[in-house]
Amino acid sequence: MLEIETQMRKTLRESCRDSLKDYSATPRVDWVSKWPGQIVLAVDQIDWTSGVEAAIKKENGLADYIELLNA
Repeated sequence: MLEIETQMRKTLRESCRDSLKDYSATPRVDWVSKWPGQIVLAVDQIDWTSGVEAAIKKENGLADYIELLNA
């Protein structure tokens, strides 16, 4: 059972990594349809968190970031 769990974690990690690379290269509608739901949720949260962290460091960055997200 431990080997199965290890392989599952490895597969999810690889899928997240590949999906994250594909995220910026593919239109969002196509990207969401291309990847499994769990991966879409994880990668979307990774991207959102990175964007918020970068926005916090800039003056007026959060206001600009919300406009980007709403677009």
